[in-house]
Amino acid sequence: MLGIFALIGDAWNFGRRQPVLIHASFWLLLLPMLIIMLLSRFVVLQRFSDPADTGSATAAFLGMVILSVIFLWGITCVLVIGKRLIAAKAGRSRTSFKSVRREARGFIIPLILTSVLRSVFTFLWGILLIVPGIIYAIRTVFYAIIIVEEGIAYRAALKRSKDIVRGQLWTVFWKVVVIALLLFVPIKIITAVLLAFSSGPAAIVGIAIISTVLTTVSTVLFLLCLIEMYGALRPATAPIMGSIGSSKKKRK
Repeated sequence: MLGIFALIGDAWNFGRRQPVLIHASFWLLLLPMLIIMLLSRFVVLQRFSDPADTGSATAAFLGMVILSVIFLWGITCVLVIGKRLIAAKAGRSRTSFKSVRREARGFIIPLILTSVLRSVFTFLWGILLIVPGIIYAIRTVFYAIIIVEEGIAYRAALKRSKDIVRGQLWTVFWKVVVIALLLFVPIKIITAVLLAFSSGPAAIVGIAIISTVLTTVSTVLFLLCLIEMYGALRPATAPIMGSIGSSKKKRK
């Protein structure tokens, strides 16, 4: 498996050559994330200014739920595009944004339900001690990629991820943790510094935009790094083609 900086470098080189990835990241990741951030600030301000007005807060909350689903759609689009990292890293993807959105749409419900199932299992393991919960989360870290790449979901996807990680737990753990720290911690520091030296609504909005742009880029790079790690570990175990992906492959 490649080193941490090699993984991030490959992810960057791959991502900048994919125009469709830029479209998906802007429309389905950056914009929903930015609007969610602004809506959350609106809800907080609304509670202080007019606690009796629950209608606006409820509408904002429903809007954030819808935007969260759109954001998940964007994550799925990144996974669909990122599958090319496993087969061929070079060259541009000529897939249209429309076809990527259409393919990704079919994975949204399996991703949501599998994510809920994983969260429940992680919580139950965490009740015993925090460490078992963390270990389970790392062992199932590839579940979303497996849903999109292999077409299996729910407990089968979680089990498949555990099979792939088996024997490589600590390697995967440290790579995932260090990559996440390298990609996301600097954003927190930059945002905190900007907030410390800024004031006024316009400055706050500007900082929110900068933070969202950086977070979007880091999120895409993190997902692409995970995909490449999955591709490096997967040959040890034969892939399983399930019902979600098999029908799509047959049509091709």
